[in-house]
Amino acid sequence: DYRERFVPRSHPSWRETYVNGDLVTCLIDTAKGRVIRAEHDVSSPRPYSRINTLAGSRGIFEDYAGVMATDGGRIYVEPDHGGHSWRAADAYRKEFDHWLWKKIGDDAANNGGHGGMDYVLQWRTVQLMRAGLVPDIDVYDSAAWCSPVPLSVKSLAAGGRPVEIPDFTRGSWVNLRMGLDSRATDMPPVA
Repeated sequence: DYRERFVPRSHPSWRETYVNGDLVTCLIDTAKGRVIRAEHDVSSPRPYSRINTLAGSRGIFEDYAGVMATDGGRIYVEPDHGGHSWRAADAYRKEFDHWLWKKIGDDAANNGGHGGMDYVLQWRTVQLMRAGLVPDIDVYDSAAWCSPVPLSVKSLAAGGRPVEIPDFTRGSWVNLRMGLDSRATDMPPVA
């Protein structure tokens, strides 16, 4: 419909064949029984949106990356909340925010893109390299994070049938490694 209304017939997109709709929803079942829902939509005519949601059996947290400094997100946690109404997440942030955001969050918000997350990841990668540690996002994470794209193509070609995500770590994902989940006191000093 959008192309019909706005794209001239001479445009190269009219010679393309599309295998999926404007919005692709990918459901990923994890080894620990959790479900990840990822939605990919780069062609619908709408404002930019990257809403993040984390939900479980006792609550839900939702925010928009890049707006956290002004919005703060919203949260519903049982048994603290009742009446099925959202609350501002700011009250929880002081107690539960990650130590790294507490340490460099202001610098990140003022100097980095995507709400500061680019700055945090780059700062952290340099810190780990200086300390001789494995990056928080290693080659195995990169492979796993990129795999839904070609695997979604494979799934779509098979009529939406589930496709297995390879274990790029050969089982070592179960072993904890020092990373962003670590407490600040666990990290070696950086010279």
